[in-house]
Amino acid sequence: MKARLLLVILMLIAPLVMLSAQPMLQNSLLWRISGKGLVKPSYLYGTIHVICPQDYVLLGQTIEAMNRCRRIAFEIDLFNKQEATIIAQQYINSQPNNYKRWLGEKDYEQVRQFMATTAKISDTTWMKVRPFVLGRLVLKKMMNCMELGAEQVVWGISRRDNDKRGYVHEFIGLENAADYEKLRFHPTEQDSTEARYLHRWICHWKESQQAMQHLVNLYKTEDIAGMQNLSEFIPYSKTQTDTKQVQKQKVVLVDNRNRLWLLRMEKMMQEKPTFFAVGAGHLAGKEGLITLLRNQGYNLEPITKREQVLNFK
Repeated sequence: MKARLLLVILMLIAPLVMLSAQPMLQNSLLWRISGKGLVKPSYLYGTIHVICPQDYVLLGQTIEAMNRCRRIAFEIDLFNKQEATIIAQQYINSQPNNYKRWLGEKDYEQVRQFMATTAKISDTTWMKVRPFVLGRLVLKKMMNCMELGAEQVVWGISRRDNDKRGYVHEFIGLENAADYEKLRFHPTEQDSTEARYLHRWICHWKESQQAMQHLVNLYKTEDIAGMQNLSEFIPYSKTQTDTKQVQKQKVVLVDNRNRLWLLRMEKMMQEKPTFFAVGAGHLAGKEGLITLLRNQGYNLEPITKREQVLNFK
């Protein structure tokens, strides 16, 4: 149960559980990519999709790295309305009565009461979305603030600095709606399982809040390796079935996407310096983007100070 619960908690930045030990990486959300024929470096930056404003700061070295790039690549193209519409259609729960069928009468009533009293999400809202989307909505309620996403801040800073740079960033996505089907991203046959584990998450609400706060603390200290082992800090038992399920989900939500992105990142970097802003859970680990890029022959260097960007020729 512990591992599956973790998957729900980490939906906004993807599952971060690693089951085998990996070489430790320096604490840094920002990494310079150079070598392998690149005329100018690109940068890899770990985001968090939901965080309270008081907990998030875009540091000077990150802003400087953005301003040295001509393009910003997010996980998806946030400004493509056509793509957004197609993706949104995949979020819809076609039959509101599905939740009662997935959960059973007793557990369904517990979820309904929680949504009405604690989460304050109306029946007309939560019953119309699939469980993995509902998990995201509930997670936002857990934050107890007017949450923001790191991508919003990156976009805002980019717009602010247009005049200083003398050019406007191009924005692009590393994946599109068609990739969701290819990647088997949250297939509908998993809805029943995800609904049941969402119920368990709700039943352990205080512990889930503590886990989320711990994740935020790790992010604030830029501990991308520590994020990989977050399951060590949640006080739930873990069954063999849970372990297998979390590994299966990690392959779909993290590993396969990283390998897909890698091919596209290489092409983008050859075209022009690019600032890649993706969930921090995609950086570390043997299938993380840092390791995958190094294996392709690129130099990946952690950037912790603004001067490390300014002084690089």
